[in-house]
Order: sequence, then structure tokens, then C-alpha cells
Amino acid sequence: LGDLIVDTQQRLEEMALRSTKERILLLLVRLGETHKGNEKNGWIKINTKFTNSDLANMIGTTRESVNRMISQLRKEEKVKLLDGHFHIYPDKLKEEIY
Repeated sequence: LGDLIVDTQQRLEEMALRSTKERILLLLVRLGETHKGNEKNGWIKINTKFTNSDLANMIGTTRESVNRMISQLRKEEKVKLLDGHFHIYPDKLKEEIY
């Protein structure tokens, strides 16, 4: 129960204090930690399939904002989408956050 309260508090802080870009990056890192699949050369596969609408609902933003950010992250080679699964490079994502 304590972990759930801490997680909820962190998410509320993100909503209030972080930009949309930072919230998307933090969400992807968190999903990489909780839904971790295969790891290869620094890339982590997120086992659960999420749509951009799902991601937008999780952080309280629009699907269009998530689409733009994911497209940008794919161009920068920080995120890949293979067979409907997101693959993230957490070290590169964390660099943008902190």
C-alpha cells in the first residue's frame, strides 16, 4: 500500500510540475522498468502493447502530443516501435529528463 501511495504522489507531482515532454519521457522509463522484456545493447522491450492513446491517457495529455513526441524520439533513435511493442533506450531518455 505504501508503494502505491508513493507512486501516486510521484505521478501527481509529474502532472503538476513537469512539461508534457518530460511526462512522456518519465512514463516510457517507468513502463520500461515495470513491463520490461528483452534487453539488447541497451534497448529494453516493453512487453505490453500500448497505443499512443493509451500513453496519452496515462499522463493526461492528447494523443496528438504523444504522436509528435514519439515521432521525434524515433528520429533521435531513443524509441523504436517493432511489432507493436515499444523498445526504449532508457539511458538516452533519462539524459533528457535530468
